Amino acid sequence: MLVSPTEPALLKDIGRVSSTPEQYGVDFLWASRVGLVGVQRKEINDLVASLRDGRLAKEMGQWGKLDIAVLIVEGKMLWSTEGYLLSTRQFTKAQLLGVLFSVQMTGAWSLQTETLGDTSLVVKSLETWLSKDRHGSLRTRPKAQGSWGTADNREWGIHLLQSFSGIGAEVAGRIYDSFGGVPLAWTVDEVDLMTVPGVGPVRATRMIDSLGERKTS
Repeated sequence: MLVSPTEPALLKDIGRVSSTPEQYGVDFLWASRVGLVGVQRKEINDLVASLRDGRLAKEMGQWGKLDIAVLIVEGKMLWSTEGYLLSTRQFTKAQLLGVLFSVQMTGAWSLQTETLGDTSLVVKSLETWLSKDRHGSLRTRPKAQGSWGTADNREWGIHLLQSFSGIGAEVAGRIYDSFGGVPLAWTVDEVDLMTVPGVGPVRATRMIDSLGERKTS
């Protein structure tokens, strides 16, 4: 990662100091799996000033050379009851939201941090996250905990049955009670499941046992 020489010492420590990021209108620059990434850090008062003197507009114009551009707005923001930023009295929360919305409309990302330490963590975390070839955390369901996730747990059975179209919680409960469990069974056995990359004998057995029923000949 390259870090602009204008950044504070704490942030310079997370990369190699170089003026190259400034050519892209950012303070941090690195190559990732998805292409060239640039992060522009604006302390809140500097953000206000850069809106007035045109610096942010100029920098955003340079972001076109990036695959991912990120604006970080940094600072603990205190607002008056009228919605004005107390540190300047000339900038409102509505204006800040407008800036963030406008940035995102261009396809760039916008993030907020409170301190230099927060910013350092966010930039390093972003670099790590973008280095991964897959991101599946939002598609992952909770794993079994105690009896949850087992065939003889009624609440889990109701949860599972509601995955199917037309089945709500009440009907799911009736189905579970009528059949004494989840009326589903694998159409394959452990040997078949183990042909799937990443599925070994232990996992295959757990998968089969999770429904409490096995394939019948």
